[in-house]
Amino acid sequence: MFKFATALLASLAIAAPSIAAPVTGTLEDHQVLWSALNESGVTTYINHEQCEVLDAAGFYVSSYNVLVICQDNREEADVEVDWTPNDLDTLRHEAHHVVQDCKVGAQGDDLLGSVFESEEDWKQFILNSGYSVAELNGIAESYAERGADDETLVIELEAFAVANIINATDIAQAVRTYCN
Repeated sequence: MFKFATALLASLAIAAPSIAAPVTGTLEDHQVLWSALNESGVTTYINHEQCEVLDAAGFYVSSYNVLVICQDNREEADVEVDWTPNDLDTLRHEAHHVVQDCKVGAQGDDLLGSVFESEEDWKQFILNSGYSVAELNGIAESYAERGADDETLVIELEAFAVANIINATDIAQAVRTYCN
């Protein structure tokens, strides 16, 4: 994996080109993504009881092959409510972690890595993700404060970028390509 963290974020200070508004898909596209996850063997939950314990928007646990979405407007465990744009973003983000899991080693082995072959390709993707350098630094700092190492920063920044600009149907295709 790429050997950088703080140095990486400093190098992102290069002016990034602006891109068009993200096209992330319809609710139906996200249902396709949900199905692709299930087809690949991932157990999916909405508003699992751990949502309250972890106070998270969602999470993927490789060793259990479980993906959980904690909806913004949840009222009780295991009860689905209307999906918000942030809920859908979280689904795309966590689904990309599944792709990262399948790309490196084997699905469910707790080894996640970037889908990019080079640091330069990764940087260009992140810079074109629609996030400002300040926003990317904020994401990285938030994870670093919680103890994230360089490898975790790489996979998290990549997942944020993917969720921001890659259509749910395309992520579903990546799940099928790498995980089936």
